[in-house]
Amino acid sequence: MKIAIIGGGLAGLSLSILLGRQGFEVCLFEAGDYPRHKVCGEYISNESKPFVEALGFPFEKYNVPAIKHFRLTHYLGYKAQTTLAKGGFGISRYALDSELYQIALQEGVSVFTQTRAQSVEKQGDKIILQTADNQIFEVDLVVGAYGRVSNFQHNTAQNAKAQPFIGVKYHIEADLPADYIEIHTFRGGYCGISQIETGKFCLCYLTQNKYLKDHKGDLNAFEQNILAENPFLKRHLAQPKVMEGVTTSQFYFGIKPQNEPHILPLGDAAGFIPPITGNGMSLAFRASAELYKLILDYNTHKSYETLQKAHQNYIQKYLNHRITQGVFLQNLLFRENRLFQTLMMKSFQYVPFALQMMTRKAVGKDIETPKAPK
Repeated sequence: MKIAIIGGGLAGLSLSILLGRQGFEVCLFEAGDYPRHKVCGEYISNESKPFVEALGFPFEKYNVPAIKHFRLTHYLGYKAQTTLAKGGFGISRYALDSELYQIALQEGVSVFTQTRAQSVEKQGDKIILQTADNQIFEVDLVVGAYGRVSNFQHNTAQNAKAQPFIGVKYHIEADLPADYIEIHTFRGGYCGISQIETGKFCLCYLTQNKYLKDHKGDLNAFEQNILAENPFLKRHLAQPKVMEGVTTSQFYFGIKPQNEPHILPLGDAAGFIPPITGNGMSLAFRASAELYKLILDYNTHKSYETLQKAHQNYIQKYLNHRITQGVFLQNLLFRENRLFQTLMMKSFQYVPFALQMMTRKAVGKDIETPKAPK
């Protein structure tokens, strides 16, 4: 069976590796190239670690920090902290994507970088995929791991009143302990900071577009006037940047509308979770593991309808549940009522168990490791 995967992020690469090991003929189309930086919090919950190890990521090559503690600060001057029940680890997307790309090649995956899929059409028992440079591929299945924005689906919010967001990432020097991850709130957004394998720290923040527009798109002015209102975050912003900022914009949270019946959506193409949970990457890995099992079953029983129904069931139930929890947690931080924010932070400060319960809502059970090749 020949399978096309559109998009070479974590979800697309992971699925391609699993399928390649089972002997499937896999073509992966990636519009960009490797390695490169992406806007990402670069913290991965340990629910993913056994799966990432099973993919073959060479942890022994990197000084990957184990992250065990969480600190939350508020721009009103409050802070609270707790131990993470499951914990996680820090790794840059630059290293992670690059290593998974090399593993995919080793597993026999045909990876077409700087190649954009243009159209997908069903013709009889086959699916015809055409690229922007007019290459034609005849395949049996197409998986859409093309991220939040593509020519295959509309980038719209489920709620017509929802505001689009923008994300910004830097790598900085910091004096934060290596086993801590911090989230710092500011008016209209929040910022995560944690260490990666280089010993530097990933500083990644999220805000609604409307707040940045008030500063005419000037990131430096926005950071100095809004982010720096949080006294804990202000200290980090003053640290030297070792990587220039990377940005992404016009994104919404929730399950994505699907317009292509012949494409199985995967990762952010299926639904996008707020980064407050620190588990967007874990959900990409989990979705790949789930779809991999369904494709193995499809290869035996040949019922696309059953495959599609089971895949949608995962999206509408498990993925939607995780995203809904993420949106709930994010909305707690976005409420502008000062009394509510004060009471919330004091509760976290004096009842650490309350903060620990909140962090537990952001994680899931360990991802099932894939079956060994037959």
